[in-house]
Amino acid sequence: MRFLLFSALLTLSCTALATEAVKHYEHALQLLNEDKLAEAEIAVKNSLQQDLDYLPARLLLGNILLKTGNLKSAEKEFEQAKILHADSYAVTMSLVEVKLLLDKNEEALALLTAQKHLNTDAQYYYFQGNAYKALLKYDLALSAYQQAINMQENSAQYHTALADLWYRNENTDNAQQSLNKALLIDDTYIPALLLNAELYKKLNKYQQAQQFISLVLSLDEHNKQALFSQAGLYLAQNELALALAITLKLRESSPYDPYAKLLHSSIVAQQGNTKQARIILSEVKQQLSGVDNRHKDDQDVLLLSATVDFINQNSHSAKKQFVRYLDLYGENSSARRYLAILALREQDIEKAQVHIEKALAKNSNDVELYVLASEIYRQAGLLTQQLTLLEKANKNFPDNKRISEHYIASLLANEQQETALAELSKTNTNGSATNEKINSSLQNKTVLGFMQLQAGLFEQAQQTTQALLNEYPDKVEVLQLAGELSLKTRENSEEAIYFFEQALALDANFSPAILSLAGVYLQQKKLTEVESYYQQLLTINPNNALALQLYADLAVKQGRFPLAIKLLTPLAANNNFQTGRALLNLYIATKQPDLALPLLTQLEQGYPLNEALLLTKSRIQAQLGEQAQAQKSLNILYGLLYEEPKKLIVLAGAQLDVMDANAAAKTIARIQSLEQDPIPPLLQTRLYIAQQQYKKALTIIDSALQENENSRSWLSLKVNVLINQEQFEQATLIVEELYQDEKRREQLQLLAQLYSQQEKTEQLTTLLVSWLEHTPSDKWAVAQLSTLAEMQGDLALAITTLENYPNLDTNPAFLNNLANYHLAKYLQEVEKEVIQLTSEQPKAVELTVAINHAQKAYELMPLNAAINDTLGWLYVQTGNIEQGLGLLREASARDAQNGEIYYHLAYALTLLERKEQAYQAYQKAISLLPQHKLRSVINELLTKIKS
Repeated sequence: MRFLLFSALLTLSCTALATEAVKHYEHALQLLNEDKLAEAEIAVKNSLQQDLDYLPARLLLGNILLKTGNLKSAEKEFEQAKILHADSYAVTMSLVEVKLLLDKNEEALALLTAQKHLNTDAQYYYFQGNAYKALLKYDLALSAYQQAINMQENSAQYHTALADLWYRNENTDNAQQSLNKALLIDDTYIPALLLNAELYKKLNKYQQAQQFISLVLSLDEHNKQALFSQAGLYLAQNELALALAITLKLRESSPYDPYAKLLHSSIVAQQGNTKQARIILSEVKQQLSGVDNRHKDDQDVLLLSATVDFINQNSHSAKKQFVRYLDLYGENSSARRYLAILALREQDIEKAQVHIEKALAKNSNDVELYVLASEIYRQAGLLTQQLTLLEKANKNFPDNKRISEHYIASLLANEQQETALAELSKTNTNGSATNEKINSSLQNKTVLGFMQLQAGLFEQAQQTTQALLNEYPDKVEVLQLAGELSLKTRENSEEAIYFFEQALALDANFSPAILSLAGVYLQQKKLTEVESYYQQLLTINPNNALALQLYADLAVKQGRFPLAIKLLTPLAANNNFQTGRALLNLYIATKQPDLALPLLTQLEQGYPLNEALLLTKSRIQAQLGEQAQAQKSLNILYGLLYEEPKKLIVLAGAQLDVMDANAAAKTIARIQSLEQDPIPPLLQTRLYIAQQQYKKALTIIDSALQENENSRSWLSLKVNVLINQEQFEQATLIVEELYQDEKRREQLQLLAQLYSQQEKTEQLTTLLVSWLEHTPSDKWAVAQLSTLAEMQGDLALAITTLENYPNLDTNPAFLNNLANYHLAKYLQEVEKEVIQLTSEQPKAVELTVAINHAQKAYELMPLNAAINDTLGWLYVQTGNIEQGLGLLREASARDAQNGEIYYHLAYALTLLERKEQAYQAYQKAISLLPQHKLRSVINELLTKIKS
């Protein structure tokens, strides 16, 4: 009985515990339904405290942990549920989901394979697809997702998963179709909305992307993924400040999230603070070390950190991190691809080949990997391997244009001409009509000829071209090919010109032939003909970008900077970075920083903290007289280039250009700490000159000139030293020789400065006249010569210099000066200092011309005191005193300290017999400018006016 009693008591105790376990479990369910996850977790744990083997509680706890993201604990609970013989239908799918989230994709697939009876559930294939996708087995993933959708068509989740697969394969059309289906089922399904935003961002459709992100945030304002997407969208649009604001919000809400820190690092790096960016990345690594439940995050962050370093051109760090990633986590095609690119940059072709082959072994479905591998094999001279690779790629991606182009080029390089021609035929749609077949054949064979020519297969190109000439002698594209062949194989320009001209005889607007003729004549230095062909191209199409670029290049070589600026301006409007930089340099060369600044601002929006732009920015700031700002820009650049000695050499030169000798010395010291080689002598010499250590500078200069006595660089530096030592005659002799050897503008200005300092007026005049004969549009030279001529009393030369300026009608300063020169010439002709004309007297021709020029100047710049004064004074001289008086009043209001203006004003008032006002203006004029030719004249006239 005691035994029976004991058993009864034990049963009663277990029953009581079970009841308590169920009670806590039910409470946990209620809390879960109310979305109170933390409280539900406590309740279900209370249940398990009462009964460790209470299976429903195990399963419920696993699902709660899954929802809260505690994946490893959730996995443990589901594994325990399996031990407790949980039904496969109840536990397997949940366990598979956790395995997938933990990146245990092989284990997830093994579970699914062991429980094939579960394949009646669409989720079975959905999870299978997720596993295959993570393992980069895209074909198997596609099949699985399609099976899941066939079983459950109305699942937004499944359509979104398929869309993500298409997106990863860069098939944007299919991705968009799948997303449209998902959103038709559920237009608030957040994963679909976010993927749609990413898709539109990739297509540069930022407005549409923003709409989807905004919709997600309206549904869930704290959605972390949406906030990341928002920050990424701002980054894509170079809105760094807005991106930073979102990132800081993420960091405040999730201070330990490594992805938020990584994003923060990327933005900070783009803003130029690479030191701070590295600190943040270091924090990420420190945070993750030893944190077991964030193992996957550590893996992802390491890969992304390496990618950030790669993007920021920190090659050494990027390489180190990619290798570490592979050591820790095994093969990854993305890491191998980056390592291949880094090796290729370093011209380590053998290592690049190893990396790219491992990347392809891991992922054979990435087009970019094949393209990169093709280039590596080409540079390694492995033409057979390249062809084998591209044959496979061409089969896998039959519609990819880049693969097709590489494949055809490889076929030609392997002398498989017929196969290349057949492949070319596939790229064109062959119609059934005879003409269409002929055209297709002609097109394919012509393209083949050009590709053979490009690949250096000249013998095959010769055969192809001759066959085409025999069959199609009157086709412009065939004649073009024949011309190109003549140039490349026989360097026979006359024969080439014949073919190109024959093409133009058939079609006068055939642009390739016009371009080719321009190129031939450019080689022959027949620049007049070259220019006429560029103009012809622009007559056919004023927006021909290539013609505009080539014509601008020609203009730059000829020193015709205004023309080059005019040609490049429409191209720069399209945000073309290279063109924009060229235009910036032209603005700098022509000293138009006011025009350069808005263009620079525009380019900086697209390319924030670009090294080349920062360098250009410093030059623009220097021209604007903002020396401190220029030096600051270069200091930012110093931080960006801190680890790159070759670029620091260029920086040091720029720092010397803006007269920051201390910064240059610091940069040079940094170069010395990075490189074992000595500092370039030219740079060291410039530093000595900046530090006024002229003896040290001359020692290096004279040594260099002993090796190369005609070196322009060293001679220019010697001139610099001689000028600083006031040895002007010796400096002048060197500059004269430099200028005679090659008439460069900087030498012109330096020589003009030296002549002026030594008062060699005749030599200066001859120099400027000679220069303007070849470069009439040089505004600086025009201004110098006209002013010099006027000072020497040679009004004829002053006038002709300005009248010969091609852009006179758009230059108010020159028009104003010309008006004054014509007035002065008129006064000389009548041999009187002041001419009084009545309205009955005829206006002299010189005065009429002067007034015309002054009126044009006034139309262009009506608010300028000098221009007001000139036109007003001319009106007074011709008897229009009241009209002139109004302008002279304006002039005195705009320049109240100019004595000459007050003399003109006093004279006009005297003629109008306004004695009191005239006397006041006269006294003001005397106080400002005591000596003036009008002083006695006005005084005499004032005495004659009756009080």
